[in-house]
Amino acid sequence: MFADEKRRRRMRSLRRKAISASTRITHTLKKHSKRLVHCRFESISTEEFLDEEEEKAVDAFRNDLIEKDLLPVRHDDYHTLLRFLKARKFDHDKTIQMWEEMLNWRKEFGVDYIIQDFVYDEYEEVQRYYPHGYHGIDKGGRPIYIERLGKIDPSKLMSVTTVDRFLKYHIQGFEKAFADKFPACSIVAKRHIDSTTTILDVHGLLVHALHDGGAAYPMKIASLSDHAIFEARLIDPMALLATASKQLELSESLETLKEINMKVSFSFSLE
Repeated sequence: MFADEKRRRRMRSLRRKAISASTRITHTLKKHSKRLVHCRFESISTEEFLDEEEEKAVDAFRNDLIEKDLLPVRHDDYHTLLRFLKARKFDHDKTIQMWEEMLNWRKEFGVDYIIQDFVYDEYEEVQRYYPHGYHGIDKGGRPIYIERLGKIDPSKLMSVTTVDRFLKYHIQGFEKAFADKFPACSIVAKRHIDSTTTILDVHGLLVHALHDGGAAYPMKIASLSDHAIFEARLIDPMALLATASKQLELSESLETLKEINMKVSFSFSLE
């Protein structure tokens, strides 16, 4: 209970700092591009310059979504729209389809209210059998997320939670990151931050641990990436891919594995 309360106090403190700083910092982003008026963090001073062609693509995408009544206010954000366009290589029709699927998915899982409605009581026990969390930021200002896969105890993990609740916990983590962690990191970095650097520590990872059920959770979470579009950057990803390919005998092509970017973004649990 003490750990949970401490975590909640830290989150409240982070939120207050983000709100306070954003009201004090000038609208430098607007100065760099007067056309950029639909940005979630537009009051945050940044040092980034926007690509003109990307701006045109975002504007066209945004106008189309408005016409189709597919743009809720909470998603009316330049960088969010751009992230979806990049995910579908700026193919307008495919991006529209992806966007519609995202909205339907959020409605089905109640994602808009998951921060308030979902309570993960088994958090401490899950941490014991599936160590993971954030620790500092990288040189680019992105939050660093670490998963110690070699410390996973699949049987004990599945005795204290369920796949469904575990997924909801990570979805909630996505939402918290966008609501609190990324705005705070953007303030510090003076540029828009909406991705993480993810370190997957495979030291001690055994094949039998994955086949015993340990892989079920990461695989389920990876399936969320198309909906959450939560980009991550891995430390030494090729070494990890080589290890995973050998141990799990994955049949996917190397290019497919690289695409997992590893949108393997397992960047979910907040401090």
